[in-house]
Amino acid sequence: MSYCSGCGAPAGPGRFCVNCGSPLTPADPPGQPPGAAQEASAGPPPEAGASGWDAYPPPAAATPNPFAGIPVSDYVRDLVAAGLLLVSLALPWDFQHDATARIDVVLITVLSVLSLLLPYLSRVGIFPPWWTVERLRVARLLANAPYLLLVLIYLVVDVVTGFSAGAFGSGHGLGAAAWVGVAGALLAAQPREAELTDPRAGRSVALWYAITAVCGALLAVTVLVTLARILTAAADLGPGNGKYVAYYVVALLAQVCVVAVPLIGTLRRSAGWRLVLIPVGVITLVSVVFLLSSNGNGGVESVHLPGYTGILFWIAAAAAAASPPVRRAMRRQPAAQRWITGALHTLDQVVVVAVVVVVISIAGMTLTGGPARGAVIFKLVAFAVGAVLAVLARQAVTRQPLQGRGMALVAAAVIAVLGLINVVVSATTPTGYAAAVGVADLLLLGLPVVTAIYLTVPLSIREFYAGSPLFSPGQWQNSSTTRAEPAPPFAAPPGQGGRTAESLAADPTTPMQILANLAYHEPALRPVVAANPAAYPDLLVWLGQLGDPAVDAALASRPR
Repeated sequence: MSYCSGCGAPAGPGRFCVNCGSPLTPADPPGQPPGAAQEASAGPPPEAGASGWDAYPPPAAATPNPFAGIPVSDYVRDLVAAGLLLVSLALPWDFQHDATARIDVVLITVLSVLSLLLPYLSRVGIFPPWWTVERLRVARLLANAPYLLLVLIYLVVDVVTGFSAGAFGSGHGLGAAAWVGVAGALLAAQPREAELTDPRAGRSVALWYAITAVCGALLAVTVLVTLARILTAAADLGPGNGKYVAYYVVALLAQVCVVAVPLIGTLRRSAGWRLVLIPVGVITLVSVVFLLSSNGNGGVESVHLPGYTGILFWIAAAAAAASPPVRRAMRRQPAAQRWITGALHTLDQVVVVAVVVVVISIAGMTLTGGPARGAVIFKLVAFAVGAVLAVLARQAVTRQPLQGRGMALVAAAVIAVLGLINVVVSATTPTGYAAAVGVADLLLLGLPVVTAIYLTVPLSIREFYAGSPLFSPGQWQNSSTTRAEPAPPFAAPPGQGGRTAESLAADPTTPMQILANLAYHEPALRPVVAANPAAYPDLLVWLGQLGDPAVDAALASRPR
């Protein structure tokens, strides 16, 4: 007899239970308890082993993140590049057109923006297996080359049209759209940190170092063209007065020095000067806002105008220098030393900018008879005081790398306040020039802020200054003076295995902070520290200023 698997009553004939109406299970044969056949057909319960749990399919493995290994800096670089390219479409391309009025400009801008998707498409497997990271770098460069090539074509058009017109000051010009767009295209074209992992990455290092050098060369060529036009068309610059010619020549050469100094330092593979060139380019980009808000065509430059400064190549050189390959092309040095050197050179740049402003202001008052207005006098005073404070701050950090940071930060804050006041005064003072607030004004405000960032924000800097007070009495006095009380004895830091101070002073693997502490707290070990190959340049400079014959002899014995 068969039983219903639902209620257990005798099922009776047919396919449905006569008691509850449930469908009968064919596997409920007579004489077995309800559901027995169903349990038998299910088989034995799974057990560990070949016929146990292994019979079940394993759980699905977690899908790996295709974007793992991409640092945050790569994402930031992509976002900044896209922002610059899109913003450039709303800016003037030349004296007659905005960027959107040029279909060729719009198309190549869109191509550059789309090139930013290449690394992400590569990681999700869109491209075939032969697609390698080297091909990605080449494709990224080729996708942005049309933008750079088009800008060069328009630059040649500006040169040719200006000469063919015969009148000085003509030419199509290149505007803020080209300046900002070139920066975005260069950021989009350069390899990312995550793409410099193969053995052929060295080719990118040489290429982008050459691109930075080409930007500098093009700046020099266009400046020479402008100088030639000034000298050959002197009659258009004033009523027969050669002083106007001299003023424009002096002003042009002085302004170009603002970017030439950090650019030359970068081409000499100085990591510190590279950290100056990049913020100079960023601040120049910010100045575009002030140029566009001024009267006239302040957002467009032509090599046939006396006010040409080559802003296009200022920004382009900084964008190229910001690439990871150029960073790898610089001379190797410890991370903390690199940031300290960058802060020192940023203070040097404040002095360079101050000299440029003073020279141009004095030339304007003496050669062109410009009035000595209150705003001009305040500008001269602000830049002169800023230069003096920058020199004092630099000396403080150079002489006392640990204790001098507090004084440098105070000086940077004062310079920044002077720069802010100067920007406000320049922006609210009526002037006959195209732009009241220039790049130099913003540099006086921005460079000290960059100095403070370099001395406080990077992780290696925070580790270097860990345990060192920001302000201490020793930082306000000359390190070469005799101390009323001897410095406290040096205590070996934890993790050095109880090593003696002598062994740490002579060991090339001793960290920079420990060497600086040894030199400051243990005068007897200063000659040993001076001979240590790991002693960083600023520490050597400080040791050389102490006037100790033994230290001087150790410094002289160092290999050149």
